[in-house]
Amino acid sequence: MRVSPILKFLNENKDHYVADVLPRDSAGTRYDLVYRANGASDAAAEEIVFKTQGFVTSTILPPITGPLRTFNVPETPKQSVEITGLGCRTFDRGVSGLSALLEAMIPYAGGRDKVLQSWNPQKAHFQSYPTISFSNRYFTQPEYTYGQDTVQLHHEVDPLKILTRHANSYGLVHLEDNEVVYFERGEAPKDTDERYRFRKLSPGFIQPGMMVEVQFGACLQKLNNGKFIFLVKLRSICVLNKDVIEDFNSITSSDLSTDIHIQNIKRKVGYDCSSRWSDSASEKCTDMDEEDEVEGEVYPVRQELKRLRLTDWLHQTDRLAKSDVTKGWTG
Repeated sequence: MRVSPILKFLNENKDHYVADVLPRDSAGTRYDLVYRANGASDAAAEEIVFKTQGFVTSTILPPITGPLRTFNVPETPKQSVEITGLGCRTFDRGVSGLSALLEAMIPYAGGRDKVLQSWNPQKAHFQSYPTISFSNRYFTQPEYTYGQDTVQLHHEVDPLKILTRHANSYGLVHLEDNEVVYFERGEAPKDTDERYRFRKLSPGFIQPGMMVEVQFGACLQKLNNGKFIFLVKLRSICVLNKDVIEDFNSITSSDLSTDIHIQNIKRKVGYDCSSRWSDSASEKCTDMDEEDEVEGEVYPVRQELKRLRLTDWLHQTDRLAKSDVTKGWTG
């Protein structure tokens, strides 16, 4: 099922971009929120990677060093993080933005009664504050690779090969779609024009109470019962401030600032930084406003529709709801 693109955008060069929902296969088992140049083919689409900030309230993150519990569905093991804004209005608007994302994707599932929410803004709270949970499974069934290549689990994620043995036992695969990347932001040297630098981080370093920025995608996944579930797919976690843990419980809100063939979707995730895994902030990294190669991939500068804040999406949907800008426009 294809309908008109959700939104259209103009960048600084007046180029038209559209936010669209793209089916991954002809059976309609999964729909991803993507962007592309107006008139471009589906093959040129990239996943919209959103970002939002908050304080970590709970985590289920690698490394995996103990036995996996028994699951009815073998691909269930996942990593996740939950964050809150502790009353920050920007975070609360982000919660509304996530609800707006779900509303925009519901028609592709065939209606509201066809969608099960994996996240409920009315029920997800830390103490009295709303929270958002982000997660990503380690594995995918081979029949749902959608043309993606398999990638190897990083040693920092699976040092004892527990996940690897689990995958081999059940015939599961680990894809780029299953990967999560971890970063830390640090102050740039005073003799540079940069404000911050970023470096890769070991996932075990991230703890509740830290201030983080989360990057994530959104999709609808069809279940065996024929209904869809709205997934907030975790893509990366960046530690912004680890010194607030002791004050976590008392910190104030002001501190948070139609038929198609199988389709593979690209995405831009992460920050420009050193590729080393470390718990030290002493490594030199490039600023986000530059481009640098990290383990053979380029993490480009943040551009419109590449890494949107949730509040940016809410602003766009609010603005278009008050105008006729999309009337009669079919892409």
